[in-house]
Amino acid sequence: MKKIIVINLGWEQEPLLDLIDKKGFEIYGIHYNQDYYKKPRYKDVFITDLRDLVKILNYAEKIKPDAVISDQCDYSYFAQAVIAEKFKLPGPRIKEAQIAVNKYFQRIEAKKNNILSPEFKLCASIEDVFSFIDAVKPPIILKPVDNRGSFGVNRVDNINEINEAFYDALINSHSRYILAEKFIEGIHITVDGYVFKNSGCKSLALATKKMLKSAKRQVAIDILYPGELSEKLYDKALAINEQVNSQLGFKFGITHSEYMITYDEKIYLIETANRGGGCFTSEIIMPAVSDVDILSQYISDSIGEKQNFYNDLISKNQVILKFFSFNSGKLIDIKGIDKMGANPNILKFKILVEKGDKISKVTTDADRHAFMIFKYKGDNIRSEVENSFETLEAIYEK
Repeated sequence: MKKIIVINLGWEQEPLLDLIDKKGFEIYGIHYNQDYYKKPRYKDVFITDLRDLVKILNYAEKIKPDAVISDQCDYSYFAQAVIAEKFKLPGPRIKEAQIAVNKYFQRIEAKKNNILSPEFKLCASIEDVFSFIDAVKPPIILKPVDNRGSFGVNRVDNINEINEAFYDALINSHSRYILAEKFIEGIHITVDGYVFKNSGCKSLALATKKMLKSAKRQVAIDILYPGELSEKLYDKALAINEQVNSQLGFKFGITHSEYMITYDEKIYLIETANRGGGCFTSEIIMPAVSDVDILSQYISDSIGEKQNFYNDLISKNQVILKFFSFNSGKLIDIKGIDKMGANPNILKFKILVEKGDKISKVTTDADRHAFMIFKYKGDNIRSEVENSFETLEAIYEK
């Protein structure tokens, strides 16, 4: 029985963990708290900060694993790369991980490879930000160099907004450095792919994103596959994504990339990651859109097998990842959840708030209230998913 270390055991990793368990591995988990997915038959679970490489490497030394794997988290992905390289296991290398998780390093590499990207500046002080905005003119984006999700990411439209955005980015940056970028207007897209041993970087699923209106933070509320682009522009975006991830040196595993398409159809790299997107993007959505068994491929590659699940006939099935908001107030109960299971179009539905929570306005990716992954053949996928959500009734304290 092969020993596999799985880093991060949260709800977003449930499909991966279930498949690893089904395949009969001896599972050694690493998680950041006791609230992990309990269903798999773990041999052991080690609780530690996912950024504590000393403890993680000591644990791996004790286990002597045959494989290491992670998904949908920059911290666990970096730890995976360190273990894989140190113990000579299949997986991403540290150089690739540095480019993937550090936004400044990624901008430098993109510039070296002539990848179209926004103008940028590494900022160590608020004076650096004022200098940048004066040079490029607003709007700009301020973000931490090395955090995940939308933590500390803000749009700045005038100099009066710099102070608040600067400190939000600063406190969310582990290195205490901030990246300032020129904001690119246009169509926001995401492209998910995989680095196959035989075929290299391949694009498997493209979506157009709708963001929360009037929000300074970049919060997605509607991600539609295969996207609302012309066929020519769709194919162009897929090809650019494969070129970008190849040029940045990714040689293993899943890719999740964000771009902005301007109105003259230039495609700017916003950022790319060498791991799956959150909210089951890699583990449910990408396979549902493309009909490629991504998880089996990923596990196979992680243990050094030579299986190949890629073929040139990639599907473009229609799927939407839709985020929902409840009204503000103290949540007492939610009725109608059981009806969700009877709808065959709902691939996954998850409520991200709990009974007793004080519901407030959504301002970041982390405080969204619920989401649904919905697969549908027809012209009205948005109205269908809205109708499905309306079967729920939220009860509030009076």
